[in-house]
Amino acid sequence: MKKLLPVALLLCTLFSMSGFKPAPFVNVKENVAKFVDLPLTGTVDGSGGTYTYTVYTSSITFKLGATTVGTWYSTYDGVNTYTFTGMQSATGISSVLLHHATWDPYWIVEFFSPF
Repeated sequence: MKKLLPVALLLCTLFSMSGFKPAPFVNVKENVAKFVDLPLTGTVDGSGGTYTYTVYTSSITFKLGATTVGTWYSTYDGVNTYTFTGMQSATGISSVLLHHATWDPYWIVEFFSPF
């Protein structure tokens, strides 16, 4: 009788957890955020290779070697985040976030890309 209670609890626990589903896999690599001041320049990997970028609050430009791939413009959330989208077909980068805390003078840039 003493062993019945632990076995019953174990079976109930296993049964109750059988309905949980694992989170779906998303193939996105988020690069490490960088603390910077504007204008921001650097490199990031994309579908065509390593791109050189220049970021302002209103625009981001990607270059592959000496060739400008394109310029994209941001949307602003009204607080502290600029979001750049629409460059995935040209660069493989799905979006870029540019933001900062209201108490911090430095900007953080985040690239969302599977590369």
